[in-house]
Amino acid sequence: MASDQVLSAIRPNVCVTVLNWNGWQDTIECLESVGKLQYPKYYVLIVDNGSTDDSIQQIENWAKGKIKNIETAFPEFVNPPLLKPLNLVQIKDVKNSNLTDDLKRAKWFLITLQENLGFARGMNTAIDFANKNLTVDYFYLLNNDTVVHPAALNELISAFNHRPEIAAAQSTIYFYEDPKRIANAGGKILPWGQTKYYKTIRDDEIKLISFINGCALCLPKETIIKYGKLTEKFFFGEEDFEFSMRAKKKRLQLVVVANSWVYHKIGASSQKHWEGDARRVLIFALNRLVDLRDFYPVMQWYFLRIFS
Repeated sequence: MASDQVLSAIRPNVCVTVLNWNGWQDTIECLESVGKLQYPKYYVLIVDNGSTDDSIQQIENWAKGKIKNIETAFPEFVNPPLLKPLNLVQIKDVKNSNLTDDLKRAKWFLITLQENLGFARGMNTAIDFANKNLTVDYFYLLNNDTVVHPAALNELISAFNHRPEIAAAQSTIYFYEDPKRIANAGGKILPWGQTKYYKTIRDDEIKLISFINGCALCLPKETIIKYGKLTEKFFFGEEDFEFSMRAKKKRLQLVVVANSWVYHKIGASSQKHWEGDARRVLIFALNRLVDLRDFYPVMQWYFLRIFS
């Protein structure tokens, strides 16, 4: 299997990044599964995005071993709890951070931001911190309302090792509430700017896609250097579509990896940011129109705008 082959291949350093905003219960469930990843060389960056609840204290309590019971639908991936206490290095002034050699040997980091920067800026802040202070070859960007299979990262890195032309890869996303059903296996961008998710994928397949989902996205550092980080035009959502359009323009290879399984509580994050489904749909539709303006011919964009 690919997960076995990666153990004898190159083992690059990976930075697993999880963004938290007023959602510590989901976050610590995710972190417990991240801590059980089989891949041997990774850091974990938790970014608290200006939470207004007690998230920071609760994440610290979790790292100290004070939170014993974690509610989960996936006890096989979350339990038994990681051995605590964890050496959790807290970064309060991320812009001026300069880790000592001792701190660089830590595995777990908590960046506490003073305000909610949105998804893309929060993730980009983590990327900048890691590039400045740590030796990182890949970034694995995870939604906090996910649970990862122990082999998920192995399978992604194995795909990159076997196909170095890949510019970015995503895990196959299953419904948290219905773990045998695929929510998305990547997707394609339709001519009028909409996206369509793939709902099937073969075992062991590394499938070419034109739309890559940001829920569990793995980016090589080289891709970020050459083509940029996530767009910061949008507060929440649309950054994965914009990245996919950039990749399409540059003819980069985007893939979904079949055996990299992640289970997602679909909509849990977006529902916190936007009150009501109608408002959320409207915001995403407006964001899409703004996004398409950068990639579509003027007349085509005007037609889509009028139609919308």
